[in-house]
Amino acid sequence: AVSYEDIKKAVALAMHAPSACNRQSVKVYFYSDKALNSALGNLIAGNTGFDKEVPHYLVLTSDISAFYDVFERNQVYVDGGIFCMALVEALHYYGIASCILQNGEFRERNLEFKKICGNIPENEKIILFIAIGYYKENVVYATSHRKTLEEVLIIK
Repeated sequence: AVSYEDIKKAVALAMHAPSACNRQSVKVYFYSDKALNSALGNLIAGNTGFDKEVPHYLVLTSDISAFYDVFERNQVYVDGGIFCMALVEALHYYGIASCILQNGEFRERNLEFKKICGNIPENEKIILFIAIGYYKENVVYATSHRKTLEEVLIIK
């Protein structure tokens, strides 16, 4: 089990991440109940094959009421993405492994997620999930070919 104290330290560190117009719309929900995590794992896309091994999930939300007009509709994802990257770096710093899992735009599924969690208000949009646990002594993991710098950095 991941220590609540380690989660608090990681989230406190991630809170230094920038946010859109400094609105700080992101919240993090930490779930440690085995039955709740199992129910979440059954619905989360992308964790097939290891969902039964996840001891905890973090759910990142963004408060949609922090944004005022339709032109800001994507800011919840910008804020969530920036915060998420700071958080996974902080988790790693404290020895906690993480796997970022997407949350799609499925209205019914998102209502089910909120029902399972039981404490996410209507004004918060679930941005993503993070499966977390302490690193094992020996672990096998997949690696992917990374693009070259020239493929990513375009200079004109």
